[in-house]
Amino acid sequence: MWPVEDRMAVSITAGQSTFTNGEIERELTSGDVVPKNRWIKFAARCPTGIPADFRVWWRVANTGGQAAREGQLRGGFWPSTNPGVRWEPTKFRGVHWVEAFVVNRRTDRCVGKSEPFFVVIE
Repeated sequence: MWPVEDRMAVSITAGQSTFTNGEIERELTSGDVVPKNRWIKFAARCPTGIPADFRVWWRVANTGGQAAREGQLRGGFWPSTNPGVRWEPTKFRGVHWVEAFVVNRRTDRCVGKSEPFFVVIE
């Protein structure tokens, strides 16, 4: 984990798709219910954009019995799949969440962290 300076406001937008990198079928708000076997595009947003010398890391957490049985209870950090974007599949029933961390590439310090964005997989 990085030292957090909390100088940059960070929020998350999300959208549901049938395929990874597919067209967004509907926009999501935190707490929305999403069916299994879909993809969610999470995007980190800052008021002035994310500068090129920063990267976004994602903490992704899975919960629930199905994820536990599959050994997929997550909680670690993952890089963006595209700059500032993380695609995640909806494989397991339960309440899951992501958080975005904006990290300075040169100093390796976190300058902003989002609130958790929750999704309920049915």
